[in-house]
This record gives sequence, C-alpha cells and structure tokens, in this order.
Amino acid sequence: MSLATADLLIEHAFTAVTCAGPAPLTGSVLGRTGAINQPAVASSGGRIVYAGPASALADHVDLAPRAMRIDATDCSLLPGFVDAAPAETAGADGDEDAGAEWALAHGVTTWISGRDRREGATVLAPAEALLDNRANVPSARPRVAAGEPVAVTACARSGGALHVSTMPYALMVGSLAMGLTVDEAVVAATLNAAWSLECDGECGSLEPGKRMDVVVVKGRPGALLRVGAPAVRMVIREGKLVSRV
Repeated sequence: MSLATADLLIEHAFTAVTCAGPAPLTGSVLGRTGAINQPAVASSGGRIVYAGPASALADHVDLAPRAMRIDATDCSLLPGFVDAAPAETAGADGDEDAGAEWALAHGVTTWISGRDRREGATVLAPAEALLDNRANVPSARPRVAAGEPVAVTACARSGGALHVSTMPYALMVGSLAMGLTVDEAVVAATLNAAWSLECDGECGSLEPGKRMDVVVVKGRPGALLRVGAPAVRMVIREGKLVSRV
C-alpha cells in the first residue's frame, strides 16, 4: 500500500481536538471533540492527509525530504475557528479588512462574506450578549438542551457599530457567562460553525481531506479561557503558517 506524502507535519502536542465526524453536533454530544493524545497532524498541498496518534504516523505518511515540521511541544491543536457571523457583517476571505486580519491572527481561518447561514442554525454572539446585558448574559443551556445546532460568532453589534472581538474571547464569554463547557464552545466555533455556513466538507475539523487549518494553543484547550496572555501561539491556514506569537 502506497503512503501519502506530507509536506507539513505538526508534532509533539499534548492533544489534538479533532471535532471529526458528521455535523452538526447537538444536545448531549455537542461537546464530543474526539480528542487524540500525543497526536500528529500532517498535510500535503494544504489538505490534511493524517490526523491521529503520532505512534501510527509512519504507517500512513511519508514525509517529503523538505517537509516543514512544526514543534508544538506543550501545546494543543484545534481546528481553525470558523466565524458564523451573519453574511452582512462578515469580512471576505482574503480581503484587506483589518477586522478579518485580526481575527485570523487569533485563530479564525474561515470568515465568509455573502453566504447565507443554513436554515436551523443557532448562532450565539457571546461578545454582543456581554455588551448588551453585562451582568445578565442569557444562558445557552436551554438552546443546547433543546437540541439546537449551536454555532458561535466573535462579531458583535453595539450602538449601531460592528465590533470584531477575538474568537478566544468569545469562547471565554460563552463558557464563563453563557454556560457552555470548553468542549462545547470549541465545537460551536469549529465544526458546527462550518456546518452553519455549509462549508463543513472543507473545514471545521481535523480529518483527512479537509483544509489544513490549525490553531496551536499554548497548554491544554482550556487555556483559551485564560485572561491576560494570549493562548494562541500559531495559526496554520491551508497548510501555511500565517501567524506566530
């Protein structure tokens, strides 16, 4: 059996939160992240060819002679965040919008303009909820319990203006103020958000065939909720390192 040849390998991480499988995740399985301990994630031409235990990498992948190897020691790997912003507020992929560039630097690798959301998607805007309600942010638990396909956006509208927070900040508010678990918030910002924009076949999880969009987080995934020093250390989009702190 011929092996896939990879031109990029991310190795030595604590864990990879893959969010692999059918979308959307709802209700009691919203937080099913499919985490892999001691993982390796490899890609070729910007597409994932392997996402699994590092111990089995050699059975599936050959590294190209000049393959790029990213050392993710003491870090966790997550799928690139997908911002499920309403179409009229989202910035286009690849445009020069400063908000989109800032979002990319903090892990948002898919932010699509002009695409309607899938019918039935429930998009939470934690940053907007905090701006509007302060100490009385509405809980997301009733929506989760009802089996709604919950997604997340980092965008917020306040006083008629559009604000673009970072996705880690949105996830922090979603977890600490809206009642989502860290795992539920991550799924809502990756696989479910991709489903809401009808692009879950391209992104939203770490699995072969999808784009090599990866957020490298310093420490465990829960570090996304850390206040102060930013948790995102690297962002890979379509197999290219686009941000490094």
